[in-house]
Amino acid sequence: MMQSFNVIGAAGLVAPTQVTSGVAQGLIATALGLAIALFALFTCNFFSRTLSRTLDRMERLGSRVLDHIKLDQHELIESQHPKRPLVAVDVDVTVEEVR
Repeated sequence: MMQSFNVIGAAGLVAPTQVTSGVAQGLIATALGLAIALFALFTCNFFSRTLSRTLDRMERLGSRVLDHIKLDQHELIESQHPKRPLVAVDVDVTVEEVR
């Protein structure tokens, strides 16, 4: 485009073919710029999505690891301090026996 304006500015009115070559160069540069921008956009979206999925998997894995650690600690505490067996108690006491 700058070349077209330079041709017009230097010579005044010129042949349309001289002006259109500069316009064509501008359109080609614009199309190339849009293609590069689209490629960059798709690449950025791909890596962003991959990063999001990886972080999600890592968070789920971390939660599972923490759950296993808590379960192991609970089992260790129970193995060190076993619960006493329940003893059956006869509760067939009437109200008059309690008084």
